[in-house]
Amino acid sequence: MHDYQLDLLEHEVKSKISEGDIIFISIDSFLYRQVAKGTGSWTSHVGFIVRENDQWYVMESAVPTVTRCPLRKFLARTTDNEVSIMRVKGGLTQIQVE
Repeated sequence: MHDYQLDLLEHEVKSKISEGDIIFISIDSFLYRQVAKGTGSWTSHVGFIVRENDQWYVMESAVPTVTRCPLRKFLARTTDNEVSIMRVKGGLTQIQVE
């Protein structure tokens, strides 16, 4: 993905997200394509949106642990700007986010 495209995608995503949102992307590699195929969906990777020190991050599974990835780096891995953001109905309270 070119920097300009990534800038646009990051700006669009940042305008829509809240802490606790679930973010889905599509990664173009054999293993991730198998995940998408197995679930019958275009999505192949998922994470949770968090905000720390005024910066957006994605908490994601990175075997064997969970890691915190900068939002931009997470988005850079998606194919064809494929991103979906889901929110728990009614959103989360601050206590639930923490």
